Amino acid sequence: MAPNGYVNSIALQSDGKIVLGGYFTTLSGQPYSRIGRFHADGTLDSDFSPVASDSVLSLAIQEDGKVFTDAATTWTIPPKSLMIGTNGQQVSFAHPVAQVDTIEELGQGTERRLESEQEFDNYGNQILHTDYGIVEKGDRNAFDDERIIATEYALNLDAWIIRHTKRQETRKLDGTVISRTES
Repeated sequence: MAPNGYVNSIALQSDGKIVLGGYFTTLSGQPYSRIGRFHADGTLDSDFSPVASDSVLSLAIQEDGKVFTDAATTWTIPPKSLMIGTNGQQVSFAHPVAQVDTIEELGQGTERRLESEQEFDNYGNQILHTDYGIVEKGDRNAFDDERIIATEYALNLDAWIIRHTKRQETRKLDGTVISRTES
């Protein structure tokens, strides 16, 4: 059953079949493009062969048994080496660098594409999240709904405090500050 990469989501169908989604290209040695399914007895379901163009972040099973994904995420490959731990081993972290969601309001109407990008510091803290909102025909400024969230952390490495938010700022793509919080 072993995939050759990360599994981000697992869903169980009503018939007992197990669906996996993630960042892998093989399951049980067989080629599968980031999504695959196993029978209830653990054998690979070779009749199930959808293709995902990017990493599958999450899965859902509809009432009629159909499987759909709602996001594609690009991850740091290989994982980023953060620091050397107290035991002398390297601490590595695979984190998302971009995400694309495709949505339809109430499941109908015009399909919309949402895009975002993320950056992380050497301690695994997300320091920048750029949400481009609705992207139309590659134009990330199409709806003027873009937001950038920048976060600074108060790092105290002697006390192992690495996740305490010092300041967070939300701004528009043009740099105009919308909100700022400090602690």
